[in-house]
Amino acid sequence: MLVVWHEILQKFHRTSQTLQKEELAVCGDLYNSLAVYLNDMREHFDSFEKTAKDMLMLTTKEQRLAEEEKTDNDGDAAEELNARERFRVFTFCSVTDTLSTEMERRSQVYKMFQQSFHSSITQR
Repeated sequence: MLVVWHEILQKFHRTSQTLQKEELAVCGDLYNSLAVYLNDMREHFDSFEKTAKDMLMLTTKEQRLAEEEKTDNDGDAAEELNARERFRVFTFCSVTDTLSTEMERRSQVYKMFQQSFHSSITQR
């Protein structure tokens, strides 16, 4: 999760910095871009997993021992795959879906506010 949250927070930070500099008209689009980005993250679970494993930097001996343990317990290997899928679905996808939905909601609020603001100015 460290790799995933790092990626998400970096994107949110850059967007936040842009929001502080831009006009109100751009806010809805920026929130929408966050929602799209979060939806796209779902397709890159394997990449995040690989990055996290690379960060662990297991030694060759530790890797060999882990592989031997997997081959000794075939039932455990199947259970591990199920655990991976449970993590992907119930944690990774849950986080990205929840954040994406919230960013879409905020995008719509800013777009409605912008339309209302624009309408009130043009009526004057």
